[in-house]
Amino acid sequence: MKSGNKNLIAGNWKMNGLKKDLSFLRNLLLFIKNKNLKSTEILICPPFTLIDTFSNLSKIKSKVLNDMTFQEVDKKKFPSVKLIKKCFTSGFSTSIVVNASNEVLVGLFLKGKIGFLDIVKTINKIFKDKEFKKYAKTKARSIKSIKIVDNWARKKALDMCER
Repeated sequence: MKSGNKNLIAGNWKMNGLKKDLSFLRNLLLFIKNKNLKSTEILICPPFTLIDTFSNLSKIKSKVLNDMTFQEVDKKKFPSVKLIKKCFTSGFSTSIVVNASNEVLVGLFLKGKIGFLDIVKTINKIFKDKEFKKYAKTKARSIKSIKIVDNWARKKALDMCER
C-alpha cells in the first residue's frame, strides 16, 4: 500500500503475546535495512501484552534500530489506534469486545461483504451501542463470562453489518 510517496507495511500483529515472538519484528527490520528500503513505512499494532515493550523500542541501541526513527502514529490516518486507549478506559472486558468483533469483521472483509474501513467504523459503533457498557464493564471471572461477552460482540458486529 502507498502512503504518500512511500510504501507502507501495516499489520495487526497476531502473535502469541510472547516476547520471544519479537524476533519476527527484528527479522523484518533487518530485512528492510538490508534491502535499503528507506522509502518504506511500517505500522504494526502489537498485542496488548507487548505494548510496553514496543513503546521502549526507540530506546534500544542496536545496529538494526540506529538508522530508524519512531514517530507518534497519525490517528487521523490510522483511526484504529484510538481503540487501544478505549480498551484501557472503557471497562474490564472491552478488549474482549474489540477482539471478538474484529475477528468477525475481518472475516466479512475477506469475504468481500464489507470494506476495510468499515472494520473500525463498526467497532466504534459497537462502543456507542446501548448495551456496550454492560458487557465492557463485566469482570471476566470465568471462561463462561468471557464467552458471554465474546458472543455478544460477535453477534453485535454481524447484526450491524447485515442492516
